[in-house]
Amino acid sequence: MIAKYYQLLKEFIEIPSISIDKEHWTDIKKTAKRLKKVFEEHKMEVQFIEWYWNPIIIAYYEQNKSLPTCTIYWNYDIVAAYKKDWRKEDPFSLYIWKENIYWRWVSDSKWQLLIHMVSIFELIKEKNLWYNIRFFIEWEKLTWSENTKKFIIENKEKLNSDFFLISDWNLVNNNPCIWTSTRWHINISLIIKTANNQINPWIYWWIVPNAIHEICKLLSKLHWANNQINIPYFYYDVEEIPFNTILSNKKIEFEIEKIQKGLWMENIFKEKSFDYISQIWLRPTVQVTSIKSWYNDKVSRITIQNKAIANISIKTVKKQNSEKIIKAFEQRISSNIPNYVEYDIKTDQISQWTEIDKKNKYFWKAESFLQDIFQTEVIQLNSGITIPILNTINTNITNNILLIPLSNNESNSRWSSENLSIKLIEKWFLFTLNFFSTQLQLF
Repeated sequence: MIAKYYQLLKEFIEIPSISIDKEHWTDIKKTAKRLKKVFEEHKMEVQFIEWYWNPIIIAYYEQNKSLPTCTIYWNYDIVAAYKKDWRKEDPFSLYIWKENIYWRWVSDSKWQLLIHMVSIFELIKEKNLWYNIRFFIEWEKLTWSENTKKFIIENKEKLNSDFFLISDWNLVNNNPCIWTSTRWHINISLIIKTANNQINPWIYWWIVPNAIHEICKLLSKLHWANNQINIPYFYYDVEEIPFNTILSNKKIEFEIEKIQKGLWMENIFKEKSFDYISQIWLRPTVQVTSIKSWYNDKVSRITIQNKAIANISIKTVKKQNSEKIIKAFEQRISSNIPNYVEYDIKTDQISQWTEIDKKNKYFWKAESFLQDIFQTEVIQLNSGITIPILNTINTNITNNILLIPLSNNESNSRWSSENLSIKLIEKWFLFTLNFFSTQLQLF
């Protein structure tokens, strides 16, 4: 089984199925067709759906209608990776160093789905599978899954399940975790213009406004010196973190020095009155993710730019209202922008807070197995990330959702040192086999 897993892992990660790059459409299709074949080789019926933009795969194994049905969801999106950014090898070529596997997308996506796939295949072979199984795989998460959401709404019967299992992101200090919520998410683009054309610096070097300077001045006003957000009423609807939650979070060891070393950085910021875990998972934040200025779509070193755009990601918490936040952001910009600068604000990819029902029996079962296998208390996390289709599943299919991260804490997902801890693979196989096995049912 382990040999089969490594074979598939190597095979799939070597295909650069970069979903946000049209040049890799053939790679996406190649991956999807290979997945279809793998499922069929293991006695699963497969639907290969192509009319919702990137492919969607639904693989079925139904053995008894009286058994509960689990849908295992995941995506095969890949962010681009280039050899010049990787320190040792081709990003799509495996290498092992010490106790870790290094590869592009080895920690954040493909290995997690393959753990579940290979385990299910083994249980089917042994006739020891307790559930009816569906795999639901899409290639659209990085573009916010709008077509996938449409597919779910229009094809509820194909995905009808007792519960969903989703594995994403990292553990905390390599302790087992279950998410109990995901955040609101708002993407904002701030576009400014200081003149109608780019400007020749040799003539007007010191006397004209520079769009790059102006947008940096605006962005610098979004935070106070104490790391809090300087947007009107931003914290108005933010609930106090319960005292018991703060105590629980403070017990979680946060290895600052190890994280700094792994990320090659000198400092970590947080608000003074909060521990690191509470800051990451339970406090809202505003982050500038990119600033761009252009001249004929190319970077110019000798031109004063007349136009610039900043992309800003806002993570809010439970009771914050996205519409109020957007209006407050616009107010902050309009009150600080000089009269010689034109601006426009565009918003997209607004997602909602999702709260997981911790009382459902599948949550309890997963927590019990995790505790037995890892021999430590399971951490319940309010996640700081967003899964775009989660609310669509919650509204249209089931509110019984398990969110269980598998990757090691220092996996550095999506970066040039992205890695997978070999030690964790055996534990996650043990968890998945036990969770789905007929012989180990707790209810």
